[in-house]
Amino acid sequence: MIGVRVGVGDGAARAWLLPVRGYSSLEVSVGGVEVYEGPDFEVLPAAGYLGLDIIMFAAAPAAGSYVSIDSWGETSTFQTGESISVAPGAIESGVAVGVRE
Repeated sequence: MIGVRVGVGDGAARAWLLPVRGYSSLEVSVGGVEVYEGPDFEVLPAAGYLGLDIIMFAAAPAAGSYVSIDSWGETSTFQTGESISVAPGAIESGVAVGVRE
């Protein structure tokens, strides 16, 4: 298992880079509370910067809340720790998504 703190919520950003690859399963938590794929977030495979997956939350994590993941499988980690800005329709149209400065 690899545990990674992805970043800190700002109350607005819904799309976050997932800084691991090659995982077989994930657990995601926001503010120390586990959230679930489907009702709380979806994973958009290889849709982000450097081909990383994106976690798209149904609701933006609250300001100050830590977003963390635990992953299992043959994983590699990347030091991104960035939320990203997604233009309306960008995911649907396949436009590349960049890291927020």
